[in-house]
Amino acid sequence: MYSKQITATFKNIILFCRDVEKTAGFYSDAVGLKVSHQSKQLVELKDYSNFRLILKQIDGEAYNMKGYSPVLNFEVDDFEHTLKKFQSYGAEKDGEIVDNEDYQMGFFKSPNGEMISIIKTKTQINSDDDGEGVEETKTQQEIKNILKKIQF
Repeated sequence: MYSKQITATFKNIILFCRDVEKTAGFYSDAVGLKVSHQSKQLVELKDYSNFRLILKQIDGEAYNMKGYSPVLNFEVDDFEHTLKKFQSYGAEKDGEIVDNEDYQMGFFKSPNGEMISIIKTKTQINSDDDGEGVEETKTQQEIKNILKKIQF
């Protein structure tokens, strides 16, 4: 076992669904989450603590049938250490690790079969005084990067 403590922040959950509008209605009306971003194929909802549930419209059954939904996303402080820990527990890499000037990101199947992604952000995004507009842009950018990685 490794002695170094891993620091991870639970970022969001991505849920693939056949009917994004109906699913968003359920999570907003029945559960009480607030819609913070909506397009034809993607809805982002937040709870009171700003934790995000991302709903992504899918047309095929592959992502529902093969364990690709939901995806649990974690932001980590030390990508390489977390990667080694994942491997020591038998998590399997799903696709290539993305490593660019902005972030490192990888997708994995946990030993139990859930999809997990880890991301280490390399660049800091400046915020304005209240951070409101900048956070929305950062959120949309994260969603776009995640969906690009999953090849939608």
